[in-house]
Amino acid sequence: MKNIIQDKRGDIPITILTIGVVALFIFSLVSYYISMNRTSGAIVETGIAERMNAQVEQYNFYRNTGKYTNDEIMNILGAKTDNLGKKYLYLEKIDNNKVMISIQYYPPMP
Repeated sequence: MKNIIQDKRGDIPITILTIGVVALFIFSLVSYYISMNRTSGAIVETGIAERMNAQVEQYNFYRNTGKYTNDEIMNILGAKTDNLGKKYLYLEKIDNNKVMISIQYYPPMP
């Protein structure tokens, strides 16, 4: 027992290892915090894509039931009409009076 307490050869490497592990832990926390601040807007843009996907799924659901025409489906989903008279689904994200992202989807018309 006396030899274990007096053996100081392992103290320096263990101290360096401990400091390195703590530094790595602090670096990972700072990195996570910085990346979270930078990607907060991208999460909203992903939400818009998910909402458009949900609208496309609704369109496919109504079309597959066979109870509705394409014009009725597009009216239910609140579609817009372009200059050529084609109807499309449209979502956008506006921030400070500036369009950040917009998504248009022209469903296939039979």
